[in-house]
Amino acid sequence: MAAGYALRLAHTAVLAAVCVVVSGLGHALAAGVSPSPQGYVFALPPVLAASWRLTRARRSAGVVVVACAAQQLALHVLFGLVAHGGPGDAAGHPAGHAPAQEVPLGGDGGLFGYGVHLDALAASLTSGMAGAHLLAGAVCGWWIWRGEQALVQLGRALALFADGPVHSVRTALIRTALIDAVLRGTHAPPTAPPPPAGHPEPAPLPAFLLPLRTVSWRGPPGRLPA
Repeated sequence: MAAGYALRLAHTAVLAAVCVVVSGLGHALAAGVSPSPQGYVFALPPVLAASWRLTRARRSAGVVVVACAAQQLALHVLFGLVAHGGPGDAAGHPAGHAPAQEVPLGGDGGLFGYGVHLDALAASLTSGMAGAHLLAGAVCGWWIWRGEQALVQLGRALALFADGPVHSVRTALIRTALIDAVLRGTHAPPTAPPPPAGHPEPAPLPAFLLPLRTVSWRGPPGRLPA
């Protein structure tokens, strides 16, 4: 059981890493600037958790693709937040993410500035950016679904491989038992044991003495029932 969980965790981690990289590439193609390394680091744990939850049961390809497409929206926001460095930071905004308007409120943006920053992130979700993330979601969904199918087939193959030696030993034992039963059946039946030495078997009488040992039961027939 522990080996199965370890195999599934390693498989899901690889799938999540590939999905994050593909999403980052699509985001970079649409925005013109790739996400920062911190964006990839922050995106990996939630994607891993969502992929683990998604692959706990067998699901159809459509369900997996739709879930991954919805996941791309969260990744877009995450990449934008990490790239902007938070509200009130006007430097280092990549192309495709318009910087939020600075709203002086007590010396910094505060919560209002953070809301404006989220509005800027929503405005940056252009048709090209949405198409890139939807394409990344479709690729990741297909990758996860096919990877889950491959993992199931691998598990079945390992089970058959592990059961092979046991099946061979069982077959050999059955064959040995059948051969032994056949050989026992072809043997001649055992003869009757000789009589004990203290009681010798009497010799047969001669033919001329046989009438002396006979008794005649001839007589009138019995009375018939009325």
